[in-house]
Amino acid sequence: MKVKVISIELAPELGKFNVLGSIGSECHQWTMTVETETIADRQIQVIKGDKHFCNTFRFNQKIAIELYHILSKFNKGQPVELPVEIGEFSQVEVERVSFQKAVTSTTS
Repeated sequence: MKVKVISIELAPELGKFNVLGSIGSECHQWTMTVETETIADRQIQVIKGDKHFCNTFRFNQKIAIELYHILSKFNKGQPVELPVEIGEFSQVEVERVSFQKAVTSTTS
């Protein structure tokens, strides 16, 4: 199933973004945090996803990295065309994400 980033919006908190995505026909929303750190006199962006993001992409870091690249461009003010396809989930990965959603919603 295709994984897409549909929209990226600034969240009310500084350095946070709300990312709307889809896996197949199912929509997901993740809150991402972008911090700028200085290491050896160079500034780098550190991007972190919320718990739902981490659970969603736990078994597919390649797609997570693609989303990080898009968010980094967006944060730097570079043009980003949305929606954009960032990869594909296998049926097994889709089932894992669906299971994680079910477990999370019953424990919340």
